[in-house]
Amino acid sequence: MISNRSQLEIGRQAPRFSATNDEKVCVHLPDLLQEHGLLLTFIHGTWCSHCVQTLYRLRRAAPIFTQAGIGIAVVAIDPPAVLRIFRQSASPAITFPLLADEDENVHRTYGLVHASAYIALDQSGITRAVFPDPDHHSYPGHLPIIQALRKLE
Repeated sequence: MISNRSQLEIGRQAPRFSATNDEKVCVHLPDLLQEHGLLLTFIHGTWCSHCVQTLYRLRRAAPIFTQAGIGIAVVAIDPPAVLRIFRQSASPAITFPLLADEDENVHRTYGLVHASAYIALDQSGITRAVFPDPDHHSYPGHLPIIQALRKLE
């Protein structure tokens, strides 16, 4: 559920955060922003079959986003070691950052308590589109995300 205290207003600066990736390196939101933005995806974790499907869906779409100059990062309620094992077992490889949010602070900061969502941030970290995924079957596809980030050019 997306909280009514959500920071996800279109046109508003996304909340900055730091999270540990699967290699136990601290990553900051500005470091994730690419030339044309970032698809920031929130999932429950690798123990959730629907979330695993989301990870594989994003892996298949990653070359399209890369070509468009858009990065992908996934925030999961998993410890770094679990994300590392998942990355090592994924075939073909997952190339985008997997960020650990064990205490759910990043999820709460974005108003995503027990919720999954796809958030399109431009290269300055401004929220350009929010695609809630309440049923784990609401992937918007790459075109609406790319269009939301490219229409400002």
